[in-house]
Amino acid sequence: MCIRDRNEPNPWNETTVIGFHIPQGGEVMLTLFDETGRVVNHVEADYPEGYNEIQLNAADLQGRGVLYYRLETIGHTATKKMVLID
Repeated sequence: MCIRDRNEPNPWNETTVIGFHIPQGGEVMLTLFDETGRVVNHVEADYPEGYNEIQLNAADLQGRGVLYYRLETIGHTATKKMVLID
């Protein structure tokens, strides 16, 4: 799996996009955490082979400030940092 260097835009305040490439289709899990490690959102879905994107909306999240996201596929995990501003 290949994930962009970070979500775009970053920092963000309304919506942001996490782009990723997977070599074969399958289940992808995206988990967002606040600085204390509390889960603030979780997305789980099947995606096709190739480039995909997950769009996040600030209205769907319980946290603000520095957040971390972990993107997982079979055999691959990537963790990145983002900043959600008001």
